Amino acid sequence: MPAIIQELRRRFRGKRKHTEAVPGSKQAAAPTGTDYVPQVLFFIVLALATTFMFPKSKTYQFTDLKVGDVYIGEEIIAPFTFPINKSPEEYERDVERARNSVPPVFVRNDSIADQQIRLLTGLLQTLKREELSGKHDSSQISTVTQTLGRYGISLSEDALRTLPRLLSTPDVVAKLSGILRRIYSSGILDLDKQHLPTASKRISIVSNGSEIMDELRFYYDKAQAQDALLQHLREALGDENLVKTAYLLTLPFLKPNLQYNATETQRRIDEAVRNVPRAKGMVLERERIIDNHERVTPEHLEKLRSLAEALAERRAQEGGLASALPYISRFLFLCIILGILVVYLYWQEPKVFASWQKTLLIVLALFFTTLMTFLVNRANVSGLLIPVTVTTMLLTIFFNSRLGFVGTIVTALVVGAMRGNEFAITAISVVAGVVAVSSVYRVRSRSWVLKTILKLVGAYLITVAIFELLRYTPFSKLVVNVAYGAVNGFLSPIFTYGLAVVLEFAFDVTTDMTLLELSDLNQPLLRELAVRAPGTYHHSLMVGNLAEAAAEAIGANSLLARVGAYYHDIGKIEKPEYFIENQADGRNPHDKLTPSMSALILANHIRRGVEIAKEAGLPDEIIAFIREHQGTQLMRYFYERAKEANQGELDEQKFRYPGPKPQSRETAIVMLADAVEAAVRSLKQPSATRIRQTVHSIIQQRFNEGELNESPLTLRDLNRIEDAFVQVLMGVYHSRIEYPEEKESQPRTEQGTKGSTTPLPAPAEKQNGQANGKNSQHDQASRPKNSAEKTDS
Repeated sequence: MPAIIQELRRRFRGKRKHTEAVPGSKQAAAPTGTDYVPQVLFFIVLALATTFMFPKSKTYQFTDLKVGDVYIGEEIIAPFTFPINKSPEEYERDVERARNSVPPVFVRNDSIADQQIRLLTGLLQTLKREELSGKHDSSQISTVTQTLGRYGISLSEDALRTLPRLLSTPDVVAKLSGILRRIYSSGILDLDKQHLPTASKRISIVSNGSEIMDELRFYYDKAQAQDALLQHLREALGDENLVKTAYLLTLPFLKPNLQYNATETQRRIDEAVRNVPRAKGMVLERERIIDNHERVTPEHLEKLRSLAEALAERRAQEGGLASALPYISRFLFLCIILGILVVYLYWQEPKVFASWQKTLLIVLALFFTTLMTFLVNRANVSGLLIPVTVTTMLLTIFFNSRLGFVGTIVTALVVGAMRGNEFAITAISVVAGVVAVSSVYRVRSRSWVLKTILKLVGAYLITVAIFELLRYTPFSKLVVNVAYGAVNGFLSPIFTYGLAVVLEFAFDVTTDMTLLELSDLNQPLLRELAVRAPGTYHHSLMVGNLAEAAAEAIGANSLLARVGAYYHDIGKIEKPEYFIENQADGRNPHDKLTPSMSALILANHIRRGVEIAKEAGLPDEIIAFIREHQGTQLMRYFYERAKEANQGELDEQKFRYPGPKPQSRETAIVMLADAVEAAVRSLKQPSATRIRQTVHSIIQQRFNEGELNESPLTLRDLNRIEDAFVQVLMGVYHSRIEYPEEKESQPRTEQGTKGSTTPLPAPAEKQNGQANGKNSQHDQASRPKNSAEKTDS
C-alpha cells in the first residue's frame, strides 16, 4: 500500500507547479513568525461540533455520589414537584414487558372451513360412485387417480388398494367431514406459534365484527392441526392402513382459517410502548430528598438525578440565555480540555502546530472518536465499543508517542464527558490508549496490526474485568461487557490501518509503514544508485548504519534516519565520476576544471537530488535529508585553490553548499555520519584511538562551524552520538588475524610503498572529502597542494 501512495505522490507532484524557493535562498528560510489563527480555529470548530453531540438526557450534577457513600452537604429539598425517572435498564424492561403483553390479532374466516368440508364431501362421494361401479381394472384405477389429481392428491399403490375398503366403511363421509369440522371449529393459525411477534399467551380473535380474547393453547398452528387430524382418524377408524389412506385424502383440505393481522398487531404494540411511563414515582414540592450525613441509597440517586434532569428541562423551556447556558458551559468545558492539547502542541511540538495541515489531521483524528461516541450514544449501546484507541494510534503513527499519549488523555476526557460523566470509560480508555501507544510507536514490520490486536484485546479484557468486579457486577453482565471490550480491541487496529492509508495520502505525511517500504534496497532509485554510483551506494549504506545506531542512542526516529541516509546522495547518480568514492581508475575530472566549476558540480548534487526525489515521489521527510545533509559547509579545498589562482578575495558564498542547515535531529545525525564515514574510511591504520579522535574532531568541527545551530541536538546528544559512531566503526574496522602468506608478501608491499611518491592521505578528507565537498579535519590551506593531492580530490 505505501508503494501506491508513493506513486500517487509522484504523479501529484508531477502535475503540481513547483513554487518552492531554491534551497538556501531567502524565500526557502522558515518564517520568523507563525500565524496560529487557522490552527486555533480548527480546535474551536471541533469544540462547537462536539458541544451539539452531547446527549441532552445526561447531566453533570450529583455524578460524584455513589451508593453507600455518606452525603456531606446541605439538606436537599425538592424545589418543585417532579417525576422520578426510570433508569434506561428499567425503562427497556418495561417496554419489553408492554410489548409482550399485546396479544396477536387474528381474523377468523368461516368460509374457508365450509368450502374445504364441501370439497372433501364431494370428493368422497365421487370416489364411492366410481368404486361401487364394480370395475377394478386398470382403466378404473386411472379414473380414480385422475379424480384425486384434480384435488392435488397422490396415493401410493398400497393406499389405492386400501381405498375401496375405506370407502366401504359405514358413515365414512360423515366421519371424515366431522373430524375436519371439529378441527376448524377450534381454529387453525396461519402463523407458527414460535414466530408470533410477542410472548403473550393469549390471542385476539376478530369474527363478524366482534372480538374475543382467548388462550393461545386452545388453537392449532399448522403442525398441531396435522397432529390433531391424525389423532382423530385413529380414534374413528382404528385400522392403521385405513388411517393412513384417510389422512392422505383429508390433509389437503386442512387450511388455516385464522389469518394473522400484522398491521393491527403492530399498531397495538406501538401504542403499548408509547403508553409505558418513563417515571416510576413522584417527588412532591418541599419534600426532603436527602439530608446531611445520610447514607446514599439507590433511591436517593434516582431522585437526585431526576431532579437534575428536571432542572435542565425547565431551563431549556425558559428560552433565551437560560436555555443556552448548558451549551455554553459544555463548549467552555471542551475548550479547557482541548486547550491542554493546544498548549502542548505550542510548547512541545511547535513544528507540528505551525503546519495547519498537520493540525487539521490531529483535529480529524479527535473528531473521529467524538463522532463514534455520538453514534454509540444514539444507538444506546455500551460505551466500551467506542474506539478511543484509533485516535491514539493515528497520532502516534503520524507524529510521535508523546503526542499520542496527550491525545489519549484529551480524547478519554471528552468521551467520559459525552457519556454523562461516565469516567469509568475514561479510565479504561486511558489504559487501553497507553497500551496502543506502546504498540505502534515503533512500527518496524507489517505484523504490527496483529500484535496490537492481541495487546489491546488483553488490555480491555483485564481492565474491564477489574472495573466490573469493583462494581460487583453480575457475572453474566460482566461477560457481556468484557466481550464488548474485546470487540473494540480487535476492530480498532483494523480501522487505524485503513484510516492511516487514506490520511497519509490526503495530508502528504510519512509514516513508518512508508519508510519500511522505502528501506527496501530493491527500490528503483537505490538499484540505479548501486549500478551507476556503486561507491556512493555502499557509502550510503554505511551512513545508514551509523545514523540508525546514533538515532537509537538519543531516542530519535532511527528508521527515518536510516532511510534518509540511503537517499541523501541520490543526486550523484547523474555525474558519479566527479566524486572520489566512484573514481575506481584513479582519474579525477576535477583536474581539468576550474575550482568554481568543481564547486558548482558538487553543489549541484544537492539540487539535482531534490529534483530526482520529487520525480520519484519520495516524501518531504526524505527530501529534507538531501537538502540538509551538507548544510551550508564551505568546500574549503576548492575555495583555497581559487584563492591561490586569483590571488585576491573571493565570494565565499559561491563555494558553500546551498543548505539549509539540519532542522531535525535525524538530518543532523546523517550530516555527522556522512562526514565521519568518509573521514574514517580514509584512515590508513584505523585504530580505536584514531577512530575516536577522528569522530570527535568531525563532530567538534561541525559544532564550531554552527552547522548544528538549527537542529534540536543537545551536547549530551552529541556525546551519545559520538559513542554510537565509534562502536559501529570499531565493529567494521576491527583488527584481523595476519595469515602466514600475508606475512611473506608484507616486505614486498612495504618496499613498494616506500618507493611511491604518493604521500599519506589526510585523516579526514584528503581522499574522500575534497571532491565531494566534505571538509577535512584540519585547515586545508595549511597542507601542500601537490599533484598527488589533486589526484585524491
